[in-house]
Amino acid sequence: QRDGAVCSAVVSLAVAVLTIDLRALLLLAAADAEAVLQFILQCCSCPPRSLAFLAFDLFQDLQELYSNSSDLELDPARPLIQRVVWQWTMQLLALLTYPPSSDAWPCEEGRGGLSDEQEDLLALRDPRLGLQEALEASCSVLQGQYFELLGSSVAQFSDASAVAAEWRGVEAVLFVLHTTMGGVRQEA
Repeated sequence: QRDGAVCSAVVSLAVAVLTIDLRALLLLAAADAEAVLQFILQCCSCPPRSLAFLAFDLFQDLQELYSNSSDLELDPARPLIQRVVWQWTMQLLALLTYPPSSDAWPCEEGRGGLSDEQEDLLALRDPRLGLQEALEASCSVLQGQYFELLGSSVAQFSDASAVAAEWRGVEAVLFVLHTTMGGVRQEA
């Protein structure tokens, strides 16, 4: 729990600083900019899952910079942005996956309430709290690669025995796809 508090403080501070001038970070040497963004990704992978909330704004800002095609100075940073957003999306997919212990979770909230782990996962999955926008930002940056990522994630469960054992992974992909499609339909 202490590690989560430290990660939360570090990510909050880093995101606050970076959102002031994310463009300046991207204009640094690619390796330096990537190291900073990788550090934030690592911190967001610490429990609790809700740490990911802290980075939603940062990744939406990355998407906006990526989409600003008139800023030619950022052209060299576009591959970096795509790599980091790819990793962010894979990390979100893992964070949105029900843990193996979820098989024993009560189906009804009335059975003694929800555990901290359950509340954490359900909060992260709540599209009203920024998840939909974060996934739409990833989709916007990655475009076709976004759906390749989701497809390859499902493909790893194509064996019938794997699907039975890993329904959680397939469910997470379907959840992400469903959550993303709301915004994609509105843009079309």
